[in-house]
Amino acid sequence: MKNFADKNAIARALLETRDETNKTYLVQTRGTSMLPFIKEGSEIVIQYARPIDIKVGDIIAFRRSINLVLHRVIGKHSFNGKVYFIEKGDDTFDTTIISEDVVIGKAVQMKGTNATIRLDQGFWAVINRIMGVYGYISSLIFDRTRFIKNKLLGERKTSFTTFSYKFFKTFASCVPVLLISIGHIFQRKFSDR
Repeated sequence: MKNFADKNAIARALLETRDETNKTYLVQTRGTSMLPFIKEGSEIVIQYARPIDIKVGDIIAFRRSINLVLHRVIGKHSFNGKVYFIEKGDDTFDTTIISEDVVIGKAVQMKGTNATIRLDQGFWAVINRIMGVYGYISSLIFDRTRFIKNKLLGERKTSFTTFSYKFFKTFASCVPVLLISIGHIFQRKFSDR
């Protein structure tokens, strides 16, 4: 497994080896868009995956301009023979649609100080699927709420809308925290055996 510190080098190397399914790369994350699941500085193992093998809930690595981004898949559609993914960070409500052409691979493992988590197997795979569906639903609710607010109030910000946004964001983050906590409890329980 190669360890890269430079995100651009990672993206270039992964793109060069896209068709070699056993290639894996260790990346260290920067940023907070995947909180609370992936903390800044976490070590993630990325492996090439065919678009057909990527499921809702998987965390994918993809190119955005010259950057390498890790976000969760919350939707997947085929159109004209290509696969498109709806992606978002766990700590955001913003979604984008990306083509299979920019997808480099998926996160298969997260190395922590206490344990290594296999993201694509067992109960972590189930938790990721639930988080993908939940991410889609919470994003949909947020978009509909923002649409209604803009129709009623326009672009004006009021103390009520600011409070509502903060409340919804706090409430929406409770489910991922709960799921991650359950995952860690299972991880400890099964690793003690």
